[in-house]
Amino acid sequence: MDVLVVKDGKQLKFSETPIVPLRFLVSSIQQEDYGKRVEGRAGIIHIGFDDVSRKIQIPFFFKGKEEFDFPLIRDELFSLFGKESFYIAEAPDFEGNFTGKQYQVKISDVIDMDQDELDGRIAQGTLVFETTDSPYAQSILTTQEIQSNGLTIDKYWDFGMGFETVDNQELIYNHKAVGEQSFHVFNAGNVEVHPFESYLKLTIKNVVGSTEMFQITNMTNGSRARISVPVAKTDVWTYDGPNIIRNLVHAAKHTRKNFISLAPGWNTFKVYYCDSADVSFDFGFLYR
Repeated sequence: MDVLVVKDGKQLKFSETPIVPLRFLVSSIQQEDYGKRVEGRAGIIHIGFDDVSRKIQIPFFFKGKEEFDFPLIRDELFSLFGKESFYIAEAPDFEGNFTGKQYQVKISDVIDMDQDELDGRIAQGTLVFETTDSPYAQSILTTQEIQSNGLTIDKYWDFGMGFETVDNQELIYNHKAVGEQSFHVFNAGNVEVHPFESYLKLTIKNVVGSTEMFQITNMTNGSRARISVPVAKTDVWTYDGPNIIRNLVHAAKHTRKNFISLAPGWNTFKVYYCDSADVSFDFGFLYR
């Protein structure tokens, strides 16, 4: 097996170092319950829970050429994992094919290594990571990669990522939407994609027939985004996470400040207050 580390835009595989990973152990997600106590009533009324974080453990060993390689490799390992978060991905087979999923993590525990008493060139230990920002696995690539190059099962898209029952020809993320006619967008993950919690970029352009306002609605979960002013054909509106931009200028004041999200599976959309519009979606898939 192998492990990919992506940090500051640079990629490093464990197979390119003396470090040999033995396992890639992903825990279930730690959840934080919340509820309320009612006076005179036994128990606690359960309201819900939040997904918080998960841990990933990677047992490893390394073997240097000489005994004095131990402190050099040890220090190199320490420098690789600093205070900043980064991404790690797993390649479970011997050919180095990654699963297509990655985790944003930071090192969460002291890195202890045991040096072999009989052969000082050999050491072993366990790297313990904890997820940051999101406890979910994320697809390495996003939907615009599918739009541009199609879906192929390779090192970035793999079995078990939610595409098994979908025809590749249906995976369309750039739409020529017609007013009040439905179109569909597929979220292959099993977690809702929300712009405040993960990457989601919605681009609206070439709008025709908008004289008062513009609205796009996700009929599947009821989320919507409304622009409160007429949209010109030359305008390009971008909902990039929590930022709303018109022609490179922040324009949230001209909207209702509401946002679309995508439920797992198929999402049905409609646009309103226009004759047509070009709508594109770019987001990554999230997995529990």
